[in-house]
Amino acid sequence: MFHRETNEGTLSRATRSVAGKNVATSSARFMANKILVANALTQSETLMKLQIERMPLANIVWDTDFRVRSWNPAAQGIFGFSEHEAIGKLPHEFLVPPTVQPEVEEVWQRLLTGDASAHSVNENLTKDGRTITCRWINTPLKTEEGEIAGVLSMVEDITERKLVEEELRRSEYRYRSLVESARDAIVTTTSQGVFTSLNRAFEILTGWNRVEWIGKSFTDLFHPDDQPTVLSLFRQALDGMTPPVNEFRLRKKNGGYLLGEMTIAPQRENEKIVGILAIARDVTARKSLEAQLISAQKMESLGTLAGGVAHDFNNILGIILGQASVLERCEGDHAITAESLDSITKAVQRGAALVRQILTFARKSEVVLGPVNVNAMIRELATMIQQTFPKTVELNLKLDETVPVITMDHAQLHQALLNLCVNARDAINDLAPFTSSHGLLTIRTEVVSRALLKGHADATASRYVCITVADSGKGMDEFTKEKIFEPFFTTKEPGKGTGWGLAVVYGVVRAHRGFIDVESRINAGTAFRLYLPVPEKSAAAENVAETDSSDIRRGTETILLVEDEDSLRHLMKSVLEDGGYRALTAKDGIEAIRLFTQHKDEIALVFTDLGLPRMDGVTAFLTLKEIKPNLKGVFASGYLDLDTRTDLSAAEAKAFIEKPYNPTEVLRTIRDVLDRPV
Repeated sequence: MFHRETNEGTLSRATRSVAGKNVATSSARFMANKILVANALTQSETLMKLQIERMPLANIVWDTDFRVRSWNPAAQGIFGFSEHEAIGKLPHEFLVPPTVQPEVEEVWQRLLTGDASAHSVNENLTKDGRTITCRWINTPLKTEEGEIAGVLSMVEDITERKLVEEELRRSEYRYRSLVESARDAIVTTTSQGVFTSLNRAFEILTGWNRVEWIGKSFTDLFHPDDQPTVLSLFRQALDGMTPPVNEFRLRKKNGGYLLGEMTIAPQRENEKIVGILAIARDVTARKSLEAQLISAQKMESLGTLAGGVAHDFNNILGIILGQASVLERCEGDHAITAESLDSITKAVQRGAALVRQILTFARKSEVVLGPVNVNAMIRELATMIQQTFPKTVELNLKLDETVPVITMDHAQLHQALLNLCVNARDAINDLAPFTSSHGLLTIRTEVVSRALLKGHADATASRYVCITVADSGKGMDEFTKEKIFEPFFTTKEPGKGTGWGLAVVYGVVRAHRGFIDVESRINAGTAFRLYLPVPEKSAAAENVAETDSSDIRRGTETILLVEDEDSLRHLMKSVLEDGGYRALTAKDGIEAIRLFTQHKDEIALVFTDLGLPRMDGVTAFLTLKEIKPNLKGVFASGYLDLDTRTDLSAAEAKAFIEKPYNPTEVLRTIRDVLDRPV
């Protein structure tokens, strides 16, 4: 078999001494083939050849000169050469490219010096000129005397496997490169919520080294107030759901927090959920910009309404001056006096309401979620519209009194509705030259179920409050309707709009997990429908009863009244004394401290304006608290910003009253504060 002059006895001894028992077990298939070859060689050369030819793997027998002596059909299947073409040839003559010839020679030399076996992966040539990758397991064939008689090679074509493995490596590399180069933080956790991986963006955004969080609970990364919501969404993901995008505060290494917009999804292996994948985007800067834009939009709205506001204030002042003149001439007529006083009171309340509206729109405050009575807000807005919009716009309210209270930022919803109403007014005015009738602005409220929101697959609440703002204006075509929520898009003339009005509306509604539908036709009007989610536990809207002065409890305590306006100071001193209190008065913070020092044991409460000369009300009160730590305080102002409220709350301020003073409200508030335990 190896040399023609070799007798059968020598070959038989060689075949009986095959060292197949020393071959390393690379795989079950190779071991099975080696055992098969070893068994075959123990019979006879003819039987061995017959068995080799039946093997599924390529089997090649070489003599000691490294020439082919046996070549089975599987070898022909892999390399394309027939047995006739292969017998007697050296490897480099038809199988081995020149580039790998040295490596093959080295393997051959090791085999001839007695190595039990040699494994290698080589590039090989086929008959049709292709280059393939093969795995070789080579085993020396020995005679009974231990002499090397040849080599048995078992060969497997692993070209496709190598291609798949290489593609998998490239795919994994692309995936890792994508994750590591992403600007968003990408993390994975176990089903117990323990971090298993974090990308480079996580380090950039938070300042943490990812190693510091591997193996730690993911909940520790979030603001304590956000952790319950995060846990709820985590459980949803483990149940196979993909929760909606949420915003959370993520802890940074420097102790601060960034606002992250986060997507959470289940992570699966073999159809089994083994953890979660989370992607977080830093939206801190974007939210700040949105707040600035909303503030700018508020100022634009104020500018649009400035003429109407000025006109209305002049009317209010005219009413007060006129009725004051009537009082001077009435000469004791009680009926006329009562009527004039009632007119003055209503005019003052009307002016105060208008001021509150302006402050609501102009103030710079953080988003404050709280219960919102939608119908009450719309009625308040309607008053302003009727006072400021042209008389050619007729307002029609259709409010469902069963609408429940929702949770929103009051000022933002007010701003969104005002923007829609201003747009409706402009649309009506644009159509006015072509029609003789008045335009109609309709505001409607109702409650709808999730089942009716078929166009909004991500609706999660069971019920929504629907607020419709509809007008009979010029309407929009389809092109305009598709672009109205885009920032800077406007159909108004230069100088009459920034294109942010409806973008702000959209942002406010979506930030509160709501939806917007729009219907419009040219010259037939437009209807905006705002859908805002109803909390699962929501009380029905209730009308607040007006305060009644008859049930206010009187007092005997001493009150320090601090007010810089002389007429208001005298007025409120009389109100307090009429309520049974003793009133000490001061016109500024310095005088208040002096009086308090003299009467600190008598004074039970300080009632102070905030805007005082020489020393403001906040500083004065904090100074008095140092003298008497359990001192109670009630504060009054035409406007209380967020920072001031925070300072006063930290100083344990008990109540706030907005100017102008309502005597009944003042007496009720003071009595309530005095009756509270310290």
